[in-house]
Amino acid sequence: MNTSLYRSYVKVALRNTRKNLGPVLINIIGLGLSLGFCFTVYMLHAYNLEFDFFHKNSADVHRMHSIRWYNEQPLRYEYVPIPFIDKVEEEIPGVEEVTYFDIHQATLKVANTNYQSSGEYFSQAVASARSNFLDMFDLPLKSGSNESLQDESAVFITEETAEQLFDDLSPIGETITIFIGQEKGIDLQVAGVFEKIPLNTSFHFDVLVNHEAVLKVLESSASSWKRSDNVALLFRSKVPDQVAVAVQEFLPEQNEKQENWKISEIEVHPLIDPLLTDGYVYSSPTNNRVRASALIIFSIMALLILLITCFNLANTSIALMTKRVREIGIRKTLGTTNFKLFEQFMMEMLVITFFAFIIALLMANPISEQLFGLFGVSFLLQDVSILRFIPFVLTFLLICTFLAGILPAMYAWKFSPSIILSGKQSLKGVGWFQKSLTIGQYVVSICLLICAWTFGQNNKYLGEIDLGYNYNQVAMLPLDSPQDFEQVRNDLNQLASTTHVIGTQHHHGAAGVLSTLASDTADLEITTFKIGEGYLETMEINVTQGRKFITGSESDRERSIIVSEEFAFRYLDQSNPLGQQVEFDGVKRIVVGVASDIIHEVFADYKRRPVAYLAADPTNYGMLILKTTASDTEALENELKAYWSDNFDTPYRGQGQRMISSFYATRDARNLKLIFMSIAILGSLLSTIGIFSLAVMNIAKRTKEISIRRVLGATSRQVLVIIYRSFGWIIGLSIVLGIVSGVFLSKAVLSSIYKFYLSAPILDSTMIGLSIMIIAILFITAAAFSRIIANPSEGLRTE
Repeated sequence: MNTSLYRSYVKVALRNTRKNLGPVLINIIGLGLSLGFCFTVYMLHAYNLEFDFFHKNSADVHRMHSIRWYNEQPLRYEYVPIPFIDKVEEEIPGVEEVTYFDIHQATLKVANTNYQSSGEYFSQAVASARSNFLDMFDLPLKSGSNESLQDESAVFITEETAEQLFDDLSPIGETITIFIGQEKGIDLQVAGVFEKIPLNTSFHFDVLVNHEAVLKVLESSASSWKRSDNVALLFRSKVPDQVAVAVQEFLPEQNEKQENWKISEIEVHPLIDPLLTDGYVYSSPTNNRVRASALIIFSIMALLILLITCFNLANTSIALMTKRVREIGIRKTLGTTNFKLFEQFMMEMLVITFFAFIIALLMANPISEQLFGLFGVSFLLQDVSILRFIPFVLTFLLICTFLAGILPAMYAWKFSPSIILSGKQSLKGVGWFQKSLTIGQYVVSICLLICAWTFGQNNKYLGEIDLGYNYNQVAMLPLDSPQDFEQVRNDLNQLASTTHVIGTQHHHGAAGVLSTLASDTADLEITTFKIGEGYLETMEINVTQGRKFITGSESDRERSIIVSEEFAFRYLDQSNPLGQQVEFDGVKRIVVGVASDIIHEVFADYKRRPVAYLAADPTNYGMLILKTTASDTEALENELKAYWSDNFDTPYRGQGQRMISSFYATRDARNLKLIFMSIAILGSLLSTIGIFSLAVMNIAKRTKEISIRRVLGATSRQVLVIIYRSFGWIIGLSIVLGIVSGVFLSKAVLSSIYKFYLSAPILDSTMIGLSIMIIAILFITAAAFSRIIANPSEGLRTE
C-alpha cells in the first residue's frame, strides 16, 4: 500500500477544510449531531438486544404468565399464586431452581437523625423476593453478601438510594423504615448495597427485601391464594416445555379457591424472550423491553436526519468543487486516473466524516441523557456492549462516508482535462440529482416540523380531552385507617381550596374491584366501583338515564346498581335498561341508572370497558375525594400535604387526579414534541445551508449571464426574479411533498401510540411550509446579492 499517497490525501483534505472552514465546519457539526442522535437510537436497540443477557445461565431461566379472559379478550399477567412456588419446585420434574419476585410502590425514611435525609419520606420502588433470588441472578453487590437476603430484617439498597439517604457514608447496619400500602412501617437494617444495576434488566428497583418480611406486614403467608399475594415466578430448567404442560394441573385448585380470579392457562416464556416488550404483558412486576413501535419511530427519525446531513454535505462539497476545477484538470493531464481521483475525494470525505464521528461520540451521552431523561431514566454508552458498539461505529462510518462522498467523487470523475485547461469547463450547474437532494432535505425538514407542531397540539388536546369525569380539579387522599375518616373529612372541609370532600371505597384511577356478572352463557368479570355518597356529583360523571343513588338509602346499597353505557349496550335490553335485573356476585340488583362511559386510558390498545357502580358502606371508606374551584389542584395539594404533615406520622400518599389519569399520556406527547422539534430545527438549519450552497453554485454558473444583463440595464430586482425562477419549482415541490408527508407521518406515529389524537391541521401545516419558503428565499437573496451589486466587468473578466 502506498501510504505516502494516502497521507497526501489527508493533507489535501485538511488544507481544503482550512480554506473553506465555515461551510465545512457547519457540516461537520451538523453531521456530528445527527450521528450522535443515531448512536442514541442504536443504544435503544442495544437496550433490547442485550436485555437480561448479563445474567448467568439466562438462556435456561424462564418465567410464567397467567392468561385470563376479561372484557371478552385475553389478558396476560406475569403473576401466579404464591403456592405455585412450592408446587413447581417439588412436583414438576426437570425444575432445577425456583424463585419469585414482586414490586411495591412504597415510601421510606431513615431512622438515624444524623443524616440530611432524616425526617423526610422518599417514594421508592421496593422489591421483594425469595431468599435465593440473588443466587439465581447476577446483581453484583458493592458491599454485603447474597446470604443476607435470607434474613427477614435485612434490606438491600442501590447505590443511588444509598447516596440519596446516607450522603457519602456507609449505610451498612443503618435502619430504614419502609411503608408498604396502608400498613404501618417496618424497620429493616441495611445489609448490602448494589453496584449500578443495568437499566435493561427485568429487575428494576431501589430497595430489595426478603418477601417473607412483606408477607408479615401484609398479614399474609406463602400459602395464600389471594390475588393480591400473587408474585412473578421464575425458574431454571432445561425442559421448559414439559414444565409448561405440567403446571396446567395446578389451575383447578387455583380456580376453585379464587372464583373471582380464574386463570385459563399458564404460559412459560424464556427470560430473554424478545416478545416481552412494554405493553405485551397487561400487568407485571418486572421491567420490559422498549416496544417495537417506539424503536421504529426513533429509527425513522434517525434515518431522516442522517439523510439530511449527508445530502447537505454532498451538496456543499460539490459547491466547493468550483474552486478545484483547474486542480482536477492538471491532475488528469499529469496522468491521474479517474479511479485515483475517485479514491482521493472519498478519502477526503472520510476525513470530514471522521471528525463528525468524534463529535458524535462526544455528544452521544449528552443526547442520551436528554432523551432518556425525559422518561426519568438514564442509559449511556458505557451501558452497552463495547464489542457490539465498535463494529457498528466502524460500519456506520464507512456508510456515511459513502453516502456523503459518492456524488462529489463521481462529479470529479466526469471532468474532461482538455476542456478544463482550455477554460471552457464550468460546473454543469444545478443538476437534477442535486436538485433532488435539496428537495429531499426540505421535504424531510418540513415533515419533521409539522410532526413537532402536531405533537405539541396533541399534547394540549390530551390535556383537555373529555375522559368522562373531572380530572383537573379533583385530588385523592388515601387514609391509613377508616376510623380517621370523619375527623379528617371535617378538618379538610375547613381548607380554603376545597368545595367538596367526600369519602369512597373505590375510585377511578386508584382502585376498583372485579365482580362476577351472571349471564346465560358464562360468568363475566366486570370492573365495579363501590362509591361513596356524592361521588358521581363530585367527579362530574353524568347519569344519562335514570337516577343517582339516594343519599343514606339502605335499599340502594343492597339492591341497586348503576351501569355504564357500554355495560347497557352489551348486556341489557337497550330499549329500556332501567328496571332490569342483573345478578352481581350472587346478589340480584335492579338497574336504577345508566352513567356515561369513562375513558380509562388514551393509548392505542384501549377498548371501552363495561363498568358498574354500587353504593359503598360508609364504614368501608378508604379514601377521600376532594374538589377545588381552582383551575388545577396545586394549591389544594399543598394544603393537603401541610395538613398531613401536621397531623400524621406516616407518609403523605395523596395525588391530583390528573397525575393518576393522564400523566404518562401527556408526558409522552410532550416528550415527542420536544424530540421532533429539536431534530426539525437541526434539519431546517442544514437544509437552509443546502439551498444556500445550491444558490451559490447556480449563481457561479450564471455569472456571465448576470453580468451581461446588468450591462444591458437590468435592475437588481429583475435579476433576482430570474434567479428565483430557477428555485421556484424546487421550493414549491418541497413544500407540497413536505406537507403531505408531514401530515401522513404525524398521523402514523400518533395512531400507533394513542387511541385518541389530533391530526395535523392543514392550515398550520401550510403555514409551516410557507415559513420555510420565506427563509429559503431570504438565503437565496443573500447568495445572489454580492454578484448583483458587483461590477459587471469583473464578472465578464472572470468568465
